[in-house]
Amino acid sequence: MAFGIGITASRETGSRLRDYWAKFSRFERYPSMAALDHPPHLTLAVYDCIPERQLSEALGAVFGAHPPVRLRFSKLAFFETPELVFWAAPDTSKHLLHAHSAIHELIDPGLCRSHYRPGIWVPHCTLAIQVSAGKKEEAIALAAETIVPFEVIFGKAECVEFYPIRIIEECCLSMDRSLL
Repeated sequence: MAFGIGITASRETGSRLRDYWAKFSRFERYPSMAALDHPPHLTLAVYDCIPERQLSEALGAVFGAHPPVRLRFSKLAFFETPELVFWAAPDTSKHLLHAHSAIHELIDPGLCRSHYRPGIWVPHCTLAIQVSAGKKEEAIALAAETIVPFEVIFGKAECVEFYPIRIIEECCLSMDRSLL
């Protein structure tokens, strides 16, 4: 099991990400993201071992009075790990980068998985993680296509244990316009 802190999109604002889940699922052994039964999300930190209370406290401190995070996605990409991971790339967001930094100011970055640490982390919203070898080239071609940019509003922050996903704590991000 692992633990993470991230933000999630509602069904309405995350619909374009879900559409990409469906497009990439045809290249997978099974539809990995839909199988999670969890909304589209962007993970800011992942830990293999951490007290749940520490996660919850960091979540409240960083996101307790935080506005929703509005991200514009303008391209698709992939990581080549032992498996291919396809993802939607958000444009640079000072709110997102600040939240990521704030988490790592509260929790020792050395406890975090290396790909999520400051200076290494690449903001991304995963679209597929189980692309089969025989479908690799088709999936890469889809990721290389130019997309019509779209916006997603991430209205909740959460800390979770996974897999399967168990929500430890979540908070709604404030709609107070003075915070935007």
